[in-house]
Amino acid sequence: LLRAVASVVESGYNVRLVLAGGVGISKADKHLSPIVTHYQLQDRVDFLGAVDDIDEFFSRVDLFLLISWSEGFPTVLGEAMGRNLPCIASNVGDSRILLGDPGQLVAPGDIDQLIVAIRLFLEMSVDERKAIGTRNRIRIQHRFSKEKMLGRYDMVYKYATKNSC
Repeated sequence: LLRAVASVVESGYNVRLVLAGGVGISKADKHLSPIVTHYQLQDRVDFLGAVDDIDEFFSRVDLFLLISWSEGFPTVLGEAMGRNLPCIASNVGDSRILLGDPGQLVAPGDIDQLIVAIRLFLEMSVDERKAIGTRNRIRIQHRFSKEKMLGRYDMVYKYATKNSC
């Protein structure tokens, strides 16, 4: 992610990266901080660490990125979608199921594809980004509402208890 952002910045785009998450997302991290310095992104990266106010965090974001090697069911991606954000996510775990849009997915570890995806979003008009964000919100509300998810859990529970030894 940092290498991709550095490439986008070198191409002349004005980008600010907001990193959030629990363990390791801080300026004091002995592994992450040197990478930020190596790519000369110190003035373009905000380290938030664990986020208490998720609404405040998402209000700072124009494009949500979830770049990882593995995921299960990434609820944070669903939360970003529910807040009208366009997203770019690694095509791992259930990210594809959540997004349902190959234009918002990149292959894990494919830096060139990530760079292209970020640039495409940066070159879109505000209205185009809003339209993608709106589609994301509608998809998450329609396919993954609390009611639907609870119904699915209930169905799995009933199946498991019925078929247990």
